[in-house]
Parts: sequence; structure tokens; C-alpha cells
Amino acid sequence: MIEDFSQLATVAIMTAAILLFLFIVWNLIVRSRRSRGFKSGEALEQIMDARIEKGEKPAAIISEQIEEKVKEILKIEGKILEREIDFATGPGGSLEIWIEGTCYKEIDEIPHEDIRTAVKKAVDEFNR
Repeated sequence: MIEDFSQLATVAIMTAAILLFLFIVWNLIVRSRRSRGFKSGEALEQIMDARIEKGEKPAAIISEQIEEKVKEILKIEGKILEREIDFATGPGGSLEIWIEGTCYKEIDEIPHEDIRTAVKKAVDEFNR
């Protein structure tokens, strides 16, 4: 049992030192895990060019970002965007690709090769 003030102070200092040590170790572990994963600014950079236009179907911001990337790829490749393209979020969070009012739930279902290729490329770039 603690008999005087000096023993109490020693126990308090040792407890504080142990807690400080544990906090530092915990902080290092958390930082290490974060550095291996997504960096805070990365998510914002990936969705910066997403545009939600009037009349579009409801979609997750990531779907909107991929939609914008598809349109950018088609434009860069000199493809005139003659078809209306809209990405939406379906039941359970699935991706729906609407082209001229027809919904495609799989990229390989898209009958237009140029759009199908652009979607695959946009998804690949997004997942890097």
C-alpha cells in the first residue's frame, strides 16, 4: 500500500509514462496503416471533376466521376457524343449505365464498342 506522498507521486509518474508510451505506439500504428491506404486528399482529387447535371438519375459521386471520365475519354478520342449517357446507382449500390434510355448493368452488355471501351478505360483509371 502507498504510505507517503513520494510513493504516490512515483506511481502517478510511472502510470503517466506508460500511458504516454501506449499512446505513441498506437499513434504510430494508425499512421502506418493510413500511409498504406487511401490518403486524405486522394478521394477528393478523384471526385473533383464529377458533375451532377439536371435531369440525371440519382448516382453515387463515384459513378458521376466515372461518367465524366467516360465523356472525357470519348472527347479526347474524337468521338462525338451523339448518345445520351447517364450513370446511376441501382439497388444495392450497383452501377447502372443508361444509354439513350436503355439500362445496362454490365459493361460487356453495352452494344456501342466506343462507349464500352471508354467505360472500361475509365473504371481502370479510377481503380489505380
